[in-house]
Amino acid sequence: RQFQAKTKDMKIPTVQHSQDIDNSKVTDRAVGRFSNGLHTFYFVYGKKEGTTVETAVEGAVANALRNKGYMVVPNDSADAARAVPVEVVIQTFWISSEIGVWSGSLKAEIQVSVTSPALREGKAATASGSHTIHTGYLVSAIPRNCIRDSLNDLTFDLENKFKRP
Repeated sequence: RQFQAKTKDMKIPTVQHSQDIDNSKVTDRAVGRFSNGLHTFYFVYGKKEGTTVETAVEGAVANALRNKGYMVVPNDSADAARAVPVEVVIQTFWISSEIGVWSGSLKAEIQVSVTSPALREGKAATASGSHTIHTGYLVSAIPRNCIRDSLNDLTFDLENKFKRP
């Protein structure tokens, strides 16, 4: 994901403090921002240290592969040498907001590039998931639910990209 410092465009990933733009401890968990005109709120992914955008996407990919019938093994497993390789690059994982007079919306978008011989059509594909929530107020569960639903959409899209083993 590409971050920019101090952009006004809510759809472009940014961080609260511009000196953190190259700090992976911040950018690995940064997922969005919301502005109500008076204040800007920054969203981070996961409550636990070590929970990142990468681990969330890794879980969605693993679920898609399991649902398709594959056995998913860690890279350091003895079975990894026989496994079908899957490479995933996160292109987009961001929540943006649009504010109206009386209400607003949050939209989570996730897009990944996948390379694997297990894909149905060729060895490279793009998969995505997105979800929009319209709301009159912002509570902490809304961005979390928006991300959860987008990850579910991503899992479904990935399932359709992989062939059966």
